[in-house]
Amino acid sequence: MGSSLLCFWGLWGPLPGVVAATIGFAIWDRRTALSPALRRTQSLEVRQERVERALQELAAGDPKVAEVLRRVGLL
Repeated sequence: MGSSLLCFWGLWGPLPGVVAATIGFAIWDRRTALSPALRRTQSLEVRQERVERALQELAAGDPKVAEVLRRVGLL
């Protein structure tokens, strides 16, 4: 009885640790995979804001540009 119980815990005892390590690795891997995409998205958002600001400044002096920007919803 005692040896079979020891064998049971010897086989199934490490299971929670293995599960926790697997979940931890999955979370770590997801973060490392997403961080370059998040940085790229942020830089593209900053660039888009700059382009929109430049177009709005251009539209202030050019009615044709202003009309086009109004038509597409940027003014």
